[in-house]
Amino acid sequence: MIKLSQNQLRRYILGKQGLLERQSLEAMDTFGPLHATDHTTPYLSLLARVDPFVWENLADKRYDEHAFIKLRCMRGTLHLLPESLANTVQCVYQLTEKETFHEFAEYDIPEKAAMAARFAILETLEKEGPQSTASIKKYLSANLQKKYKNKYGSETTIIGPVMRWLWSLGLIESGVGVTDWRQKEAAFRIVVSAVEPCDRSEADKALAQTYFELYAPATYEDWAWWCGLNAERCKTAFNSLKLMEASVSGLPPMWVLETQAEVLSQTPDTPPDMVRLLPYEDALIKAYKPTRSRFYDDADIAEDSAFNKFGEAVPTIWIDGQIMGVWTWIQKPNEPMTVEPFFQMTKALRKRLNPEIERVQHFIQASHVIWSS
Repeated sequence: MIKLSQNQLRRYILGKQGLLERQSLEAMDTFGPLHATDHTTPYLSLLARVDPFVWENLADKRYDEHAFIKLRCMRGTLHLLPESLANTVQCVYQLTEKETFHEFAEYDIPEKAAMAARFAILETLEKEGPQSTASIKKYLSANLQKKYKNKYGSETTIIGPVMRWLWSLGLIESGVGVTDWRQKEAAFRIVVSAVEPCDRSEADKALAQTYFELYAPATYEDWAWWCGLNAERCKTAFNSLKLMEASVSGLPPMWVLETQAEVLSQTPDTPPDMVRLLPYEDALIKAYKPTRSRFYDDADIAEDSAFNKFGEAVPTIWIDGQIMGVWTWIQKPNEPMTVEPFFQMTKALRKRLNPEIERVQHFIQASHVIWSS
């Protein structure tokens, strides 16, 4: 067992995430999966970790060494994954034909029609290259654009459900694919490197190894919550790792990889010197549930303010390794952003925080900053 202080815990994790010292552009695929339920989150997550960074750095370049793939994976949510992780994650979460065909049941779409649309969409992507769902429609015949109703009366063409089906099967993928970072719709393409037949249990173990490499110290419950797999798969993958117990005052027993123990024990026991503005559902905050209190001393304020009623992490202000406030913005240029610390800030703290606020303000093109307390 190794004993760690809160300072060592925070320093180690923040350092690996580029939140103590920003990393170069070449490191932007080393921070792990980027939460992407909100399409703007990955850009703001990287803005906090990489310098220099402009949104075009995350542009969709099919053969770029730092390319990211968008997949629905951990806990059923969208993530941008470095291509180096894509095969493992696809193997862990890829569904079978039978498991994904339920997409059509709600709208009573015949299997014959679904298969025809599947063939036409794949043929279009093969011939025309990456396309959005909307742009694919212009290449498809009218009979493939028939609308189907569900029991609630809402309608859809067959295209949306079939695209989701192909995505879940790992036959198509979505890169970032935007011409402006605020745009929601990304381009789909034929999977560049189709997932080869794989051993799912080995992929589960590789994912568990990746989780602890990125986010340890963490509990088994943190890992299980993050990955969203069933109990048997979670436990089997966890038990395959070479782990050492870590004790941190005020937190339940946690685990680190044996290879991390020496570096962790040598981490300075001093408060981390950092200020950052992290976005909605930043991947670091979403890496933990049972032990997310590691990032704040005043649990009542942070839990009430930094997480909404659905448990989603709102945009947060970080000072010296702790969540110390929240911020908001409107996803349009020339609108204000609001900064709301949990406490009355001294002039010295404001001076430290201002450059970070200005960095984000410039990136999101906010007209001005409103301080709220």
